Amino acid sequence: MSIVATLIVLSHLADPTATWIGADDPHLRYTGRIGHEAPDVAAFYYSATSVKTKFSGRSLALRFEEDGWGPANSFGVRIDGSPEIIVQLKANTDRTYVVANGLSNRMHGVEIYRRQDAYGGVAKFKGLWIDKGARLDFPPKPYSKRIEV
Repeated sequence: MSIVATLIVLSHLADPTATWIGADDPHLRYTGRIGHEAPDVAAFYYSATSVKTKFSGRSLALRFEEDGWGPANSFGVRIDGSPEIIVQLKANTDRTYVVANGLSNRMHGVEIYRRQDAYGGVAKFKGLWIDKGARLDFPPKPYSKRIEV
């Protein structure tokens, strides 16, 4: 059974003291075909491309820019292995999507991944917002073996 969360979409966060983490932070681990044409933007081209990290605090918001080519992109978010939270991007926008509020105040693992193939155009991950004074930590190390298809 999957749970679909309702997301609050904001052009900026209600808490102006939240901590901004750009897409070029070294604590973010990317997997798959990710473009880094600009140092502070990660372009997701294909399904299952992802970014993982650990964050402390009680809330998490993600900033994406959607190019508007084809149907709008959607992303899945899993926090601490939770059921998938679906983030449906709005076409031709640069927005912040709040995906979690009211979490326990501890370190959380998060994985953010693209849900559909390239027919949806390119979605650019610009970074994330966490609570004031919160921090990122490195995600678990990747597997040592790789498969190329």
